Amino acid sequence: MNSPASNASSPALDFQTALGRLLTDGPLRDRFRANPLGALHVEPADQAALLALDPDDLEFQARILLRKRFVALTPLLPATLASLGEKAWPLFIEAARPQSPISATADALLFCAHLSQTRPKDLNRREWRRLEFSAASVRLRLHILWSSAALQILWRHGQGVREWLLRLG
Repeated sequence: MNSPASNASSPALDFQTALGRLLTDGPLRDRFRANPLGALHVEPADQAALLALDPDDLEFQARILLRKRFVALTPLLPATLASLGEKAWPLFIEAARPQSPISATADALLFCAHLSQTRPKDLNRREWRRLEFSAASVRLRLHILWSSAALQILWRHGQGVREWLLRLG
């Protein structure tokens, strides 16, 4: 895959577009730190402004945006975040820094997938299944999931999802 700077056929970016991309793309910020003009193909008039950006300040601002994305996970993954405690934020950075934001649900699914690989015991599978059901492109109306200790019933109605959990024993 060609980077924007190496693809001569791609149009040059204006400063604001380049800045937006830098703030939402961690690997692009890494390339910018190493080679500012090689990381992005910007309009000649905007090259001086691009070179004036401090990579440390960019990373600081990007962390603020990442933190806002992280806070949006709170209502979606309360048990998972509680299980992780203070480890949740650094783990979210690992998962989300390379990804541009799409939505809170997409970030939560990305984080769950990351946790399933790195810390599966801390991932609340019930929350993950509910998110997957909510985001599924196939619009199932009812989904019943069986685990070792409970029956999870998910029902789609209108724009929302209702959930019931029947514990055994």
